[in-house]
Amino acid sequence: MRTIIVSAFLMLLFTSGVAAEKPHLRDVPEIDALLIEVRIADKIRKKCDIIAARFFKANRLVFSLKDKARKMGYTSEEINAYINSDEDHSRQRKVRNEYLRAGGVDKDKPETYCALGIDEIEKGSQIGALLRMK
Repeated sequence: MRTIIVSAFLMLLFTSGVAAEKPHLRDVPEIDALLIEVRIADKIRKKCDIIAARFFKANRLVFSLKDKARKMGYTSEEINAYINSDEDHSRQRKVRNEYLRAGGVDKDKPETYCALGIDEIEKGSQIGALLRMK
C-alpha cells in the first residue's frame, strides 16, 4: 500500500510540476514579439515629431497580451515581472535597435525614424498600427 501511495505522489508531482513547467514568457514568441513591436513603435514616436502613438490601441494590445498569458497559465505576478524585468528590457532593446538599424534608422538623424514609421504605417504592419501621423 505504501508503494502505491508513494508512486501516486511521484506521478502527481511529475505531471503537475516538472513536466508541466511553463517556459519563461520571453520564450513565448507570440507574447515576446508583440511586446518588442510595441517598444519599436514607442521609440519611433518618441524620436519623430510628425508621428504620434495610438495609445489606446497600444494599451489594448498590452492588455490582450496579458490576457493571453493568463489563459496560458501565467500569473499576474509572472506577467508583470516579465514586463518590468531589467534583463528582458535590455534584451528587447537590443532586438529593437537591430530592427531600427535594419530599417535604415540612424540614431543621430530623427528623419530616419520618421521614414521607418511612415513605411510601417503604409505597410499596415503591427508597428504601423500603433502609430499615426500627427
